[in-house]
Amino acid sequence: ALLGARLLLLTAAALAAVLFAIIAGYDSDMVAGTALAGAGAGLIGAQSTLTLPLAVELRNGLLTLSEVLKQVILVGGVIVLAAAGAALTAFFGLQIVVGVGALIAVPFFVARSDLAWPSVSRENLRRLAIVALPVAVASIVTAFYVRILIVLASLITSEYETGLFVTSARIVEMLGGIALLVVGVILPVATVAARDDRGRLGYVLAHTTKTALLGGGLVALTVVVAARPIVVLLGGEDFAPAAPVLRLQAPVVLTIFLVYSWTAFLVADGRRRELVACMLTG
Repeated sequence: ALLGARLLLLTAAALAAVLFAIIAGYDSDMVAGTALAGAGAGLIGAQSTLTLPLAVELRNGLLTLSEVLKQVILVGGVIVLAAAGAALTAFFGLQIVVGVGALIAVPFFVARSDLAWPSVSRENLRRLAIVALPVAVASIVTAFYVRILIVLASLITSEYETGLFVTSARIVEMLGGIALLVVGVILPVATVAARDDRGRLGYVLAHTTKTALLGGGLVALTVVVAARPIVVLLGGEDFAPAAPVLRLQAPVVLTIFLVYSWTAFLVADGRRRELVACMLTG
């Protein structure tokens, strides 16, 4: 049911994104790229849903391996396309390659009994909406904030300035992915503690907060100090002017670590309205 709902929503989102790209007047490469990236997002969404049993059963080693596999395919594909001098559209299409590769690997990570085909019914959608919609809204609000800044930059500034901003935003987003991995480990533990042992829930929350402060603070400080080497390493000297932008955005990494950690406990405790309120306030 979850797989069906996710595929339905991702398809609708991809179509809406392509429509926006056309209305906004993006060139043909960008419109095609939006469609390709949307298709890739659908495949990756399916893979992420099918590997949920790994998170629930705390099989974090296999879960990490499945996530690393996607990054290996992505980085390897970028290297190959860059070396071949491929056009921009090919890089968007790489998302589909990542999604297909990740899906092919699912049976090697997840037990056959845990695999499922998507199903869509009005009753299942209604039940999922009651439980998951507030959490989804909170996630969308967070992602929408970063994406809308990128879209605004593409519409009201030059291509060069947009490139600098996107470079910085993408690096911050990648670092935020570390916090998401931590949340994936915490959430099952916090959910059980919220149901069975409130004292343990408080204990886990306190130590998670300390870890988030320390880890997020160290990452943010590292980015501030080493912004230029990081940008040059990832993009070359041509992207060096993005370093000051990255330094300005670096403190956001600390808030990402804290907010993701705390919202995981709101989800675990079933406090979905409070979760949405926090995200909207932010």
